[in-house]
Amino acid sequence: MSFDKGAGGGGTSLAGRTMSVCIDAGREMAKGLGQSADPGRCTFRVVEDSASRGVIETLCDGKTTRSSITREGPKSFRFSTTTSGKDGLSLAGLYTYEGPCSADGPVILADKNSPECRQAKAQLASLDPAKACGSLTGTARASCEEQVRKAHRTLAATCQ
Repeated sequence: MSFDKGAGGGGTSLAGRTMSVCIDAGREMAKGLGQSADPGRCTFRVVEDSASRGVIETLCDGKTTRSSITREGPKSFRFSTTTSGKDGLSLAGLYTYEGPCSADGPVILADKNSPECRQAKAQLASLDPAKACGSLTGTARASCEEQVRKAHRTLAATCQ
């Protein structure tokens, strides 16, 4: 997936960035999780539904999000999402299907030299499980240390 443009509340741009997203891994990760938004407080409306384009509008907590996806070719789609309001989000890009992925792999794969991966690697390099979990004892310490090790494994799998 590559991003044409993107801006959030902080003005972060994703333009020119490329990443891979494994929907199967995301679906597996989401199993058993509750929905973050209260469905009773949100309304959904299909604006357009055709063989080549779909547009959905969602109204949640006073903010409107309009998402569209348009078929560009047999395995590629152009997408865009815009959320209204002061802290609104605008994102557009091109998604190209690359084939099946592993449901037990990472959801997002990013270039190991991307700014995000470089920053995460620098932060995790100084994070020693024993030091991070300092005063904890017993099962709390073991759980804390495992979470730190898991963060290291996740980063290694994501930033390839």
